[in-house]
Amino acid sequence: MATIKAAPRPPRLAVSGLDKARSLLGTKSPHDAIVIITPLPTPRGILGKKPLSRVKKALDDLRKADASLESGSASTALAPAPGLPGKRLVVGCTGRLDRFTDDVRLYAEAGEAAMTKAWKAGAKDPLFIVLSPSEARYAHAADVALMGALSSLWRSVEARLSQPRKGPKVRSIGVLDSKPRSSLPTLVRALEQGRAVARDIGGTQAEIMTPEAVASYVEDVFEKGPVSVTIDRDLASMEKGYPLLWNVSRGCNHVERYLPRVIRMEYSPENPKRTVFLVGKGVTYDTGGHNIKIGAGMAGMSRDKCGAGSVAGVMRVVQLLKPPDTRVVAYLGMVRNAVDAEAYVTDEVFTSRAGVRVRIGNTDAEGRLVLADCLAAAREEAEKAHNPTLLTVATLTGHAVRTVGPYPIAIENGPALDASVGAILGRAGSAWAEPFEISRLRREDFEAVASKTDGEDVLSMNANINASTPRGHQLPMAFFQIAAGMEKDGKCALPYVHVDIAGSSVKGADWAYGKPLASSVVPLYQALIA
Repeated sequence: MATIKAAPRPPRLAVSGLDKARSLLGTKSPHDAIVIITPLPTPRGILGKKPLSRVKKALDDLRKADASLESGSASTALAPAPGLPGKRLVVGCTGRLDRFTDDVRLYAEAGEAAMTKAWKAGAKDPLFIVLSPSEARYAHAADVALMGALSSLWRSVEARLSQPRKGPKVRSIGVLDSKPRSSLPTLVRALEQGRAVARDIGGTQAEIMTPEAVASYVEDVFEKGPVSVTIDRDLASMEKGYPLLWNVSRGCNHVERYLPRVIRMEYSPENPKRTVFLVGKGVTYDTGGHNIKIGAGMAGMSRDKCGAGSVAGVMRVVQLLKPPDTRVVAYLGMVRNAVDAEAYVTDEVFTSRAGVRVRIGNTDAEGRLVLADCLAAAREEAEKAHNPTLLTVATLTGHAVRTVGPYPIAIENGPALDASVGAILGRAGSAWAEPFEISRLRREDFEAVASKTDGEDVLSMNANINASTPRGHQLPMAFFQIAAGMEKDGKCALPYVHVDIAGSSVKGADWAYGKPLASSVVPLYQALIA
């Protein structure tokens, strides 16, 4: 098995104020292209300053020559600019920003598109200028534009293994700002490194990123620094401690490279004010089991580990930024759902880690079984922790995709709703270009998974296809509450939020070929940990 290393670190970021403009734009400039990210109409902002008159003229000339930049829609253009560094100007136009439905994602998209055009044109050291309106919803426009730019430089694990000598697309990125922030390079580079870890784990094909490969990758990434890693590799231990997960893996427990792994990570500052528990679904390949996926439904199922990837990505950001006030504990349940004579089937009843009898209604609802046992382990710790909040993150349901399309969904239990956890997460998502939809747990969700005989305490789900089941993305939350022992006497004591990223995990909702998006890494960190 090839050794998988984390993606190379992002290029250097250097932020400069207007006092450096003359040298950055002069004949001895270290940059070889100017990249401007701008809405329509263009804010006067920094371009109104005298040192940037040549940049403004080049932009005005390009807009006269290319009508697409005046169309009101997002567009990207490159033009010769003899008076500027590298003799080229790249413009990423966000389009209009004044409508109710416009949001800061337009900056992330423009940053990615403009950077892609710049490095394809041969630029290695571009200088970025980000123009944004003063509205609060665009407060992080520069940050997300740069993160979009950095995301265009990520190369997949498959590409890195097959072309190991290929050099970086970009060496460095300069940022020119009238109000430079010294914290911007550290923050943006850390967030992108977290997203790169999430993409590596979530987006890599199943024969490369097996459960053990994920475990080894995590050990390598977190070898140095404040995040400790513990991995359960013992089948007998997992059969006892994570019985639902173990049964999902039963169809391939005789194949060495597919053996399950439970990965625990922890970051503990000296005097934390709160504790966050993150649990990620890591199904390295999901055939659907005996409820096998048919037609094109199996293509892309190596991406069913994006929840585990996102959780690991958050921990990478934690490792780099070392937040002083938050203890963070993460569980990744890594398993393969295979078809085999030993594989689990519908109608079987298993007892979860929390002592709850679970009857299997559909073997393609394996993710909730993997999460339930890991959530139970986190819940056991949370009951003794200071000010805890628990979250599960998973590409869980086709119903989430059908319901809200390319957005993550947050579903709260009672204590989380009382503490406004979903609202806090939603605000962070909107501010950092990953808006959430907030859903609601209802009594019908508990009725849907209620036991039907005296042989079980809860149903994993019904026998129907999830995407066509009413409230199909909400009812797993009710299952988690019961199967993981989150409820006692029908009441919940701990704030808990389930995040379904099935629709937001890959670009264009194209599970087979869409770029993995590292969904929710940034808002989870910014809302609950930073």
